[in-house]
Amino acid sequence: MADLEIRPARAEDAPEIVRLIRDGTDSSIIDKLIYSCAGAPDYVRLLIEAGGMTNRRYFVATRDDRVVSCADFTVSLEALWLKYVATDPQARRQGLGKALLRYALASLHDRQASVELDVSVENAAALRWYDALGFTPAAQSTYWAFANDERLGCPAMEIPDWPQSQACHAAFGFSEFHLDTPSTHVNVGRVGCAWFRLPNAEAVCDPEVRGALHAIDPRRGIYAVLPDGPLARWIELNGKPGRSAKHMRAPFSTVYGRLGAGGLTAP
Repeated sequence: MADLEIRPARAEDAPEIVRLIRDGTDSSIIDKLIYSCAGAPDYVRLLIEAGGMTNRRYFVATRDDRVVSCADFTVSLEALWLKYVATDPQARRQGLGKALLRYALASLHDRQASVELDVSVENAAALRWYDALGFTPAAQSTYWAFANDERLGCPAMEIPDWPQSQACHAAFGFSEFHLDTPSTHVNVGRVGCAWFRLPNAEAVCDPEVRGALHAIDPRRGIYAVLPDGPLARWIELNGKPGRSAKHMRAPFSTVYGRLGAGGLTAP
């Protein structure tokens, strides 16, 4: 592994970071994520160039100046959130993921008590690896999809940041806007040309919200990532469940210590 370099990502790494994450993400949900959008490399480049002004951090492992593994973190005062880790198929099971995560955690740690992540319940290899690193399940959620067919309309709506949202969407292919209706205020995501994303079950079940989205763009579907457990009857009758993910958490000291131990090869 003499030709291996692990380092913080540079702006020019952005296209390869996006490629690795796209290729390593479940095909059933990739179109619901910003990494599927045409402008994702430009967005990641801007995040990298922003440095400490944002809460996102990227790290890469390279061989012969080619990015073969990457990790995407969100940093908060309480926890380090591992958003994505991806390795080129030809470079897997060589310890790259382990080495990359250990480097990233050492670089990012600033009194955070825990490391957190989400992982597909169907990814048995990753679940075994995270279990060996000391992660335990804290919750579980599921992607739910809904038809955008609420034709009752909305008696009134306002989108105060619509111009900014449109500009962001034109630049990157994804965006967010604030939707105000007589009954609620909700943040709505747009991903590509296919999806609206709603933040919670209350928004999904609100006919005024759904009516507003139908008026804005009836061609888009609606999805939400909802905690597993009892659901509103409307969701059970009208929603289609998709991939589920476990939210896992571990003490920082446990994860970092185990990454330094032998026998933990990333999946």
